[in-house]
Amino acid sequence: MSQPPDYRACLRFMEELDETVRSHGVSDVQHRPVAGFPYLRTDRFLASFAPERPQGAELKAWLDRMQAAALEDLTVELANLPAGTPLPPHPRDSLASALDGAKYCADRLREHDLARPGLADRLADAATVPAEYRSWQRTVGLYYLSLMAVQRGVDRWQAETFADFGTAPSELPIAGKLTAYVPPPDSPAFDQPRISELIRSLPRDALGIPHLEERQRQLLFDAFAPTWVIDVASNADRPGRMVYPPTGGIAEADPTRPTVYRLLSFTRFHDQVLLQLNYAIWFPERPADGYFDLLGGHLDGLIWRVTLDREGRPLLFDSIHQCGCYHLFFPGGALPPARTGVTFAEDTLVPGASPQGDRARLRVAHSTHYLQSAEDTAVASSEITYRFADYDELRSLPLIFGGRRSLFGSDGIVAGTRRGERFVLWPMGVPEPGAMRQWGHHATAFVGERHFDDPRLIETSFRVQTP
Repeated sequence: MSQPPDYRACLRFMEELDETVRSHGVSDVQHRPVAGFPYLRTDRFLASFAPERPQGAELKAWLDRMQAAALEDLTVELANLPAGTPLPPHPRDSLASALDGAKYCADRLREHDLARPGLADRLADAATVPAEYRSWQRTVGLYYLSLMAVQRGVDRWQAETFADFGTAPSELPIAGKLTAYVPPPDSPAFDQPRISELIRSLPRDALGIPHLEERQRQLLFDAFAPTWVIDVASNADRPGRMVYPPTGGIAEADPTRPTVYRLLSFTRFHDQVLLQLNYAIWFPERPADGYFDLLGGHLDGLIWRVTLDREGRPLLFDSIHQCGCYHLFFPGGALPPARTGVTFAEDTLVPGASPQGDRARLRVAHSTHYLQSAEDTAVASSEITYRFADYDELRSLPLIFGGRRSLFGSDGIVAGTRRGERFVLWPMGVPEPGAMRQWGHHATAFVGERHFDDPRLIETSFRVQTP
């Protein structure tokens, strides 16, 4: 079989480019490499199509998505390389940059792979994403013996959460000043018929994945943007923009610039691909409650997610902290009861009613930043307008004296956010439990396994009947 022009040069170029990125410690891990295919990267959603062995138009759509993911990650990595880093020579003199070279070579390598029989089978074996759990930790840590103590801690937190959600918002204790962080005033009013029409009209590829123009994405994020009603007892309770300080060191949340980071994701429900709107905030810290507090530390944060059905109606709301902890579910009326009582697995925690109306009002406790209500009705003392930013900005933040750096390390962990709880929870298999982490790395259960970006999360968390 003949090879496309520049095939070997392109293969060498892509491998050398990847080695340059890795050797400088700027690998971005929002997607995972596909072994044997240096021009592709995947995530849990895209990897979920592997068992179906896509062919024809579906295979093309699958390749398109994984190729785009690789280019997205590489763009971030090249931006984060130190200035003046030597890069491998381009496979063709006419190519202006390493990124142009990567685009050109990705197409050449893809041509080669498509010309070989059995591509879908080879990809199905390679396009996988490992679990965010380390089996060796569970083995060495005597997982099943440690489980009972951890389960008691989970049960205690769940009981406290039910108590908070069972208390009227106006009766929840306030330690500081109740402050409502509201969406920008130019965010258009919620209009369900318009939202439904937009969702139905979206073009979809052969895998059923919708394509959104920027204006459509903006409209959806604006329509469902939550209000964060926060008990502000100190600066630690003020959500901010992530920055690297002029003095260098680890990243900080600047509370003078309240910011909500937005990320679009997809999930699967039966044979449908559904849209998910993710809203992420970051706090400067979780203050330690005494010397022996294992949960306090630098940075904290929340992610609020809205999963829309094919008519643009909320099917599910859920939330986690930026560490992946404290996963709460708020199902819409179309979902069956949650799964509970499963052996060696955390229950699907549904602590209270799903938000009603256009936008959720999320009550957030001071210091712990626990979610206490998803439909807060308490009157806030003041309002502050937050700004929107793209979550991808976190992957390449500017440095004051030039250059760029990701908030996240090449292991997906945010530097400087280690927690004391890791000494207690390490037998559960989660790397650095309690530390803040990047999208795609949120393990959300210590008992059993669960991932925030699991594309079958709805089906495994609720008593869904297979159609």
